[in-house]
Amino acid sequence: MKDDGAGTVFAIAILVLISGLTFVILHASQRVVAQVRLNALAENASIAAADALRGLVAGLPCEVAREIAPVTSCIIIDNDVLLEVASEGLKARARAGEPG
Repeated sequence: MKDDGAGTVFAIAILVLISGLTFVILHASQRVVAQVRLNALAENASIAAADALRGLVAGLPCEVAREIAPVTSCIIIDNDVLLEVASEGLKARARAGEPG
């Protein structure tokens, strides 16, 4: 039985497996980072909209939020602003209003 080149084939298989796993991990981590950034963007937009609702910033609350983030839904309930933001297949929700 001759095993010439078996180590090379095994090493290539291991490298392909490691490369594939690295690709999957990098892709998953990029999605996590994008979701965290979208969450922060939604929070900032909702805070700006709440400031506009309270009169601290000029403009309509939902329009102020749309200037900051890609808002798909903007609802004002009493003194709270509820936003939904979507980008690249990801969604984030945020609420801001008066303290308390």
